[in-house]
Amino acid sequence: MRKINCFGKINLLLRVGSLRGDGFHEILTIYQSVNLHDTVAIGLTEKTGIELSSSDPSIPTDASNLAWKAAEKVIRSTGYDGGVFIQIEKRIPAGGGLGGGSSDAAGTLRLLNRLLNHPLSESQLLAHAAELGSDVPFFLVGGTALGTGRGEVVEALPDCAPFSFVAVFPEFSFPTGEMYHLLDRAKACSLVKRHENPEVLLQSRENSFDQVVSAMSEDVAGVMQKIREDGFEVMLAGSGSTFLVLDGPGPLSAVCLRLPQEWQWMELKSIPRREALGDDVF
Repeated sequence: MRKINCFGKINLLLRVGSLRGDGFHEILTIYQSVNLHDTVAIGLTEKTGIELSSSDPSIPTDASNLAWKAAEKVIRSTGYDGGVFIQIEKRIPAGGGLGGGSSDAAGTLRLLNRLLNHPLSESQLLAHAAELGSDVPFFLVGGTALGTGRGEVVEALPDCAPFSFVAVFPEFSFPTGEMYHLLDRAKACSLVKRHENPEVLLQSRENSFDQVVSAMSEDVAGVMQKIREDGFEVMLAGSGSTFLVLDGPGPLSAVCLRLPQEWQWMELKSIPRREALGDDVF
C-alpha cells in the first residue's frame, strides 16, 4: 500500500453572495492549507470493487464517503478493472470546517491516479474534484488560493506569510444548510466582487457566517465575543461551529481559559504550497 498526507484548510476570507439558479450560493473565498493532516493509504487488489476503513468510527466506510466516491470516479474514467482498498487515518476532526473529508477525496484522486501511472491529466482530476464537492479542487492546488463560483473555481496565489492560530471545536456542529438559510433570511449575503486585489482580500479576514452565529448558538457567539473583548481576532471556520483565533495581544493558547471545559482546541499553523502538495507519497 502507498500513503499520502491530506492536509486541512481554513478560509481566511469567506463572502457568501446570492443564491444561484443551481441551488448553490456564489462565494468568494481565500483558502489556506494548514499543518493538520489525515493520511490516506491505498492498495490495488485483484478483486474488483472498493473497500474502505477509517480510524474514526464516526466516518462512513461505504459509498457515501467522499474518498470512496473519488476512487469510483478514477476507476470509471480510466477503465481500471481491479479493486481498490482505502485506509483513512483521521486526525482532522470530522465536521470541523477544516475540510478533512474533501482533502481525503482529493488525496485519493492524486494517489490512485499515481498508482495507475497517471492516466488522468490535471484538468481531468480538477473536473472530478469539482463534481465531488465545492472545496475539493482546492486540495489539488494547496497553499494560498482564491476560490470563486461555488468555491470550485480555484486560482493559486503566492503563499501568504506564515502564521499560527488556534482552532476551537465546540462539542456540537452547525448544519451547513441551516447556516446558509439563516444568511438568506437575514438578507446578510455579501456582494461578491471577483476582481478585487487578492492582497487586499487577504487582509480583510471576514466571514459572512459570523453575522448569524448567535442565531445558531448563543453559547458559541458569547465565547467568540469574550475572546474578541480580550483583543484577539476571531472568525468562524467555514460555516462553523469551529472558529479560529488568528491574532491577539498575548499567547494564542491563552484563549483556552475562555472555553467551556468540554470544548477542544489545538494550535495550528499555515503551510506553503510546496509542503501541502509535496512529494508526500510514501
